[in-house]
Amino acid sequence: MRFLSASVIMLAFSPSAVIAQLIAGEEVIEPSAKQMQQLQALTPEGARHALTISDDELETVVNITSEKVWKSRGKFTDKVRSDNFLRAFIDKSSGAVRYQLYQEITYSGEWRRITTVNYATPNGPVSAPVVSIAKDVITCDYGLCVYREAVGFDIPAKQLEAIAASYAPGQSRLWRFRFKGQSGLDWEDRLAPAEAAGVLLAVRAYRAEQGN
Repeated sequence: MRFLSASVIMLAFSPSAVIAQLIAGEEVIEPSAKQMQQLQALTPEGARHALTISDDELETVVNITSEKVWKSRGKFTDKVRSDNFLRAFIDKSSGAVRYQLYQEITYSGEWRRITTVNYATPNGPVSAPVVSIAKDVITCDYGLCVYREAVGFDIPAKQLEAIAASYAPGQSRLWRFRFKGQSGLDWEDRLAPAEAAGVLLAVRAYRAEQGN
């Protein structure tokens, strides 16, 4: 889900639409009432139809992404901009599936050096390692550098199923996760259960077609 947006100077909410807090090194973004209404209107089937499926006869792995399920544009004045979505990788020979949450964060100041993530589960928070996918220096004009980090972390199938199972039409609780930066600055983001449910529907449909 593009819950919050990352691009240079995409998924963050504009200052007029969100409440941003900086508490003990932790930045928290709250969606506006309008944005929450839009998120609550998202359904598993709606999310499924917005997925992108990459596959052809020369690929050994099918890639399903939810990048286009939710998109919210940030503004130049946003302190932090972020973008996240789910990716499912299906091995075409075995039918095995790996799920990953992909996240981009664009910010200024210093490198946050994100190495771990804490995410909510039915049994309490769990910590997991983060894979660094890309790091870019967007600009260092006027003595202020703007950085972009792209990271990912694997989500166990049971955990994604639990997130999807929490979908409730019009009243879903967003799934929360917090990236821990070695710089001391953390970043919290969220995902709509309908998005997770849509990805699972697509994976099940593909595996059924292949007889897996």
